[in-house]
Amino acid sequence: MKSLIDTGLLLTPERIEFAERLADGTHGDVATIYQKRICFTELAEAELEQHSELFGPFALEWEQSELRKLGAIPVFYVPIKGPLGSAETAAASILSRLGEVQTILERLVKLKNISSSSNSQEPIHIDLADGQVSHYLFGTSEGKRLISCLEYGNQPIEDLLSSLRATFGYFYPTDDVKYGDLLDYYRQREWRIVGNMMLDGVAMTSRLSGHELDAINSIDPDFFERKLTYPTGEYSLAEQTLKFDRFGGRHVLETCRRIIVPSSVEQQVRQLIENSRVSLLVSTL
Repeated sequence: MKSLIDTGLLLTPERIEFAERLADGTHGDVATIYQKRICFTELAEAELEQHSELFGPFALEWEQSELRKLGAIPVFYVPIKGPLGSAETAAASILSRLGEVQTILERLVKLKNISSSSNSQEPIHIDLADGQVSHYLFGTSEGKRLISCLEYGNQPIEDLLSSLRATFGYFYPTDDVKYGDLLDYYRQREWRIVGNMMLDGVAMTSRLSGHELDAINSIDPDFFERKLTYPTGEYSLAEQTLKFDRFGGRHVLETCRRIIVPSSVEQQVRQLIENSRVSLLVSTL
């Protein structure tokens, strides 16, 4: 509870891998989705006791209308595995195409940056994801005209790329049985807030300070010090975690309806909240 008060909500990273089934029955290259998100479950109060047996005895409760104001969106659950001769992997193919759109946007951002940084008519060289170099037979002025054409009437390419990356944060497989049975996550009616969202041009989330990193690592080192490999290198989960601590000029916890805690620690939690001056209702089941 102290961590929630001091740091706010944490958006932790996860890496999801899948492979598209090709027409010849083989699988394509493994594709990867990187997500930073915090998850919420739509529950009736009568369901909470059973839910807490798996997810722990503490719960934060929001009205759905308040959660929507924070930017929460229902998760898109998709099947990404299936036997040969079935169409169950259609979603994996769709995600693969979206991944290729992301690659195109990333290359256009590189082209835009190169074209904007020079007035030279020398050919433009762009490093592709596989380390190869393609030599384009047009200069920076042509690159600028191409970018201008593509952006006409649209948002800047960097914003399009950022939005597509955020969209990937709302997908999750129905057939991932790593943490439960088939369709377990789908049946949880999950909503999410994803990282790097903007409100009126201001980022809603931010990186953790050194002190905050130390604090969350001390809470659960097995989880937060675990390493994941990203396109930019290897980092611990804590290093890639974002915080969501303020909304509308107040602590994000004050958007909650209440916090539900075990009766054995109710008074401790009440005292902690009172000392922090965060306005939050405390109750027990």
